[in-house]
Amino acid sequence: MKKFLIICLWLGAFFMLLEGCVQVPSHKKMLNVSSNNQLKLSGVDHFSILQNVAQRCVKATFRVCHPNGEKLYGSAVLIDKERGILLSAGHVVAGGPNIVAYQDVNIPILALVNDFEGFDVGIICVDPNLLLDFDCISLPLAGYNVVLGTYCLASGYSGLLGGGLAISSGMILERRIVYNLPMYQMEVVLHGGMSGGPVVDLQGNVIGVVCYSIGRTTRMGIHFNQGFGGCTPIIDVRKIIDRLIQEAVDEFK
Repeated sequence: MKKFLIICLWLGAFFMLLEGCVQVPSHKKMLNVSSNNQLKLSGVDHFSILQNVAQRCVKATFRVCHPNGEKLYGSAVLIDKERGILLSAGHVVAGGPNIVAYQDVNIPILALVNDFEGFDVGIICVDPNLLLDFDCISLPLAGYNVVLGTYCLASGYSGLLGGGLAISSGMILERRIVYNLPMYQMEVVLHGGMSGGPVVDLQGNVIGVVCYSIGRTTRMGIHFNQGFGGCTPIIDVRKIIDRLIQEAVDEFK
């Protein structure tokens, strides 16, 4: 009993010292949206900011799948609702899917266009009239260079969750060259099936497209990432995306 009391006293002293030396801000005072989306201490409720952006991701992220939705190919983000244009990863589009799904409703794909210059991006076109009955929204593409330390959210349909929508958050850690292509490395957990999904900043702008993961492991036959992922920077492929959109529109006219 005496030893137990001594241990408790030592632990109490340790935590009092820790509390006096390290001031940990409340979760509701940790995040502020600055012009470059970096983390700052303030009184802004960052949970409400993240919740708002996450809700926008939910309404803009589509599942890309095999006929009848039997097989998950990846994910895509709606970037132009009026024209039925979705942005995805090139390797997802290359799989030859012919259906996207929103809220478990299948929508036929009219056109697929992949980038053959090496960038991992692709465009999917659907009939915009079929989107009118849904509450889905378009997310704008960012037009700026992302600063390291930018906080972001990644959205996509996860094979680990049985094809359900997953949203993960973290920071942009560095800009890297992978297979001679520019990439943002993120401290964001990714699951298999999230490829092609959007990476957005705290203002809801798409800053990247999920394309790969680092330190991938496999459990129960499903691939997932334990903490690092990569995305194709929108700023580097904006002109390519515009060209692919035009090719896709011309294809199903």
